[in-house]
Amino acid sequence: MSSRVLAHGIRAIFPVGFDSVINVIKDYDPASNIYFTVLSTSPPRVTVAFGQKLFFRIGHYLACMTLVIERGSETEVRIIAHSGLQFSAFSDYGASADYA
Repeated sequence: MSSRVLAHGIRAIFPVGFDSVINVIKDYDPASNIYFTVLSTSPPRVTVAFGQKLFFRIGHYLACMTLVIERGSETEVRIIAHSGLQFSAFSDYGASADYA
């Protein structure tokens, strides 16, 4: 039996400032309802957020981790959504991809 789990990740670079992006993430509950912090780093600034959301189609909560990195006038966002279901399960019906 495989010990792999179902997860999906995305990476995007937005042509907007860091503060604009973190305000959106902070205000979107499923992205930051567990944990949100802006790390005390000198440039580049970095934010870490954890969220959780119930997906009825699989009857399971999914977790997501969001990392936001300041890149001058652009902002990089990396998101990993994880179902926690074993890879041997048939599918999470695309829930982790939709969440990301």
